[in-house]
Amino acid sequence: MNKAQIYIETSDVAKDQLFVREILVDAQRKFSLFDNSETSRVPGTIISTVEREHYGFGLGAGIVGKLIIVDFSRHKSPSSIFDDVYEFITAKLFLAFPQRAERADESEFIPTH
Repeated sequence: MNKAQIYIETSDVAKDQLFVREILVDAQRKFSLFDNSETSRVPGTIISTVEREHYGFGLGAGIVGKLIIVDFSRHKSPSSIFDDVYEFITAKLFLAFPQRAERADESEFIPTH
């Protein structure tokens, strides 16, 4: 898998985005990822993360309409931790949003940049 998206239907946007942000910040700490949220030019960004500054895979979360989209992109750089990060985050998302989180089929991906 080179790219994946998780969609979360929001019931309370402010509360839901805080939960999602918390999960991604936990992943940043656990896997020593780099927060590049300040340089993100994607509208609606909640958080943006890369494996290392200017290198590696990217992941982030943003709001598009009534959806929070958590986006994973392996890019072209090989990574020994991408799968572990993906599993860590998706497990927490499905635990936090059991009725509202879903894996998007590649044909349904929403452009996020």
